[in-house]
Amino acid sequence: MSYKDIPYEIFKSDSTDEESDTNSNSNQSSIDHINYYNKNIVAKIYKSIGINNVSESVLSYSSDIFASYIECLLKLVHSYTELTARTKPNIDDVRLAFHDLGISINDILSYMERTKNEKSMKCENLSEIKPEIDEFIVKPHKIIDDEKLDDFPDYIPSYLPKFPHQYTYMKTSVHPKRTEDLSRIRQLNIKQSRTVEGNLKKLMLHKEKNEDSIPFVNYELLKIKQNRTK
Repeated sequence: MSYKDIPYEIFKSDSTDEESDTNSNSNQSSIDHINYYNKNIVAKIYKSIGINNVSESVLSYSSDIFASYIECLLKLVHSYTELTARTKPNIDDVRLAFHDLGISINDILSYMERTKNEKSMKCENLSEIKPEIDEFIVKPHKIIDDEKLDDFPDYIPSYLPKFPHQYTYMKTSVHPKRTEDLSRIRQLNIKQSRTVEGNLKKLMLHKEKNEDSIPFVNYELLKIKQNRTK
């Protein structure tokens, strides 16, 4: 079977059955589209290494391996995206994922340089990807199976729970915004003093039900009144 003989019929739909398609058929159609592209890419890889004819079983098996490899790569990219508290990955996440898989960015760039003039390979915006510098590459954090988390120091009992993973607290701290409005600060202080006063009253009434209640004075309000009279 030649790489050009990959069936294109999976993109065609029967017009008589369009109204009766279910969600399962739609999902199956999406899977067929993905399998088509995977086979097409694998066929181009075979052609690039000089193999022009492969059997259907070999092509299907190779496309499954290719899909598993891409899934592993995407999971690593997603992990590094979550590690930096972002929702969208960038080129640095891809670079770290390649590093975990033992792939050099320089090898990819050299391959793209060799194949950018071929019609089947489109390598646009190649200058946006900077070459990798081995001396300054950042070592990725091991998100899974961190060996350091399994070891307890001698002064910590073994029955205590383990600390969370390092990536859960290795993050830039965010400080709450504090208001600088004096009137707002005064209102917050009064509210806080009233809350403390109310809690103290509840505590004293609970413990000393049979004794005379002790008068409480809101010193914050008293101080404000004294300042106004001056």
